[in-house]
Amino acid sequence: MGVYLYKTPSGPMANDGSSSGIARMEGDTAIFKPTDLDCDEGCEIRMRFTRAKLIVEQEGLCGFGLNVGASGTYRRVRRAKPKFGEFTMPSVN
Repeated sequence: MGVYLYKTPSGPMANDGSSSGIARMEGDTAIFKPTDLDCDEGCEIRMRFTRAKLIVEQEGLCGFGLNVGASGTYRRVRRAKPKFGEFTMPSVN
């Protein structure tokens, strides 16, 4: 799930977007094309795994919420396999 947090005069707000599906692996990179979203044909998300981080690059518009994208560098916080379930929205400072 991706989240774009911002402040408004009425208080904190967020746009969010998510997708699911199967990515294909090419070496240390997973390539994902959402099929459950209304996205551009050129939408592609590449996820390159390194020892301590995940580098994500998004091409095209993938149908996430306004200003929500997948691109970024994400650091590993633990080596255990992730547990998927409820998502808690982060707070806006």
